[in-house]
Order: sequence, then structure tokens, then C-alpha cells
Amino acid sequence: LTWAVSQAAPLRKVNVTGDLNLVENSCYASGGFLADAVVAGNVNGANQQQWFARNVNASEWKGVAWSTVLAGVDESAAACQLEPDENFCGRSHGSKQTVRKEEVPLVADKPYIS
Repeated sequence: LTWAVSQAAPLRKVNVTGDLNLVENSCYASGGFLADAVVAGNVNGANQQQWFARNVNASEWKGVAWSTVLAGVDESAAACQLEPDENFCGRSHGSKQTVRKEEVPLVADKPYIS
């Protein structure tokens, strides 16, 4: 599943049977929200920035650029490849900021009308 979004496009309560790509062609996406998800494969963050993930179970979390919060993301998955690649979209990036919180309290999202 490719969910290459830029802000204000949440992905919640999903069960992805393969990999979840948060970018398209390793580029061109910026920011998003993923919650209460199970990903059978890997989450590919590549150059994603300003990303927030809460209560996500995945095999591995590959790459982030900067300003990423991983709350309730399995530690073994989140520990993998969180350093950004040397080059994203033709640009080199310096230090990144990734915040990890292993456990989060139970969250009950408010209902919404679709």
C-alpha cells in the first residue's frame, strides 16, 4: 500500500497485508498520521518528515528524514534504520529529530461522520 501524503491525511485502524510505503518513488511526501495499524511487512518512511505514528505494529520501520514521533511503535521495528539515508530527493540532510515513546495510554478516538 502506498500512502504518500502531505499533511492532514490520517490513516487509521488498518491492517496492511504487505509493505506500507509512506512516499512515492522514495520522494515527494511530507507529513502525516498513522494510528492503530498492523503492517505485515515493512513501513518505508524514506524521506517522510513531520510524521506521527501511534500504536503501530510492523515488521520493520525503514527510514525517516526528520521530525518524526513514534509512540507505541514496537521497539524492535522502530530501532531499525531510523537514520536518514545520505541523500533524499537529491538533497543531503543533516541531523534528524526522532522521538520514541514505547508505550502510550489507551486512546479512544472521537467518532466521526463519513
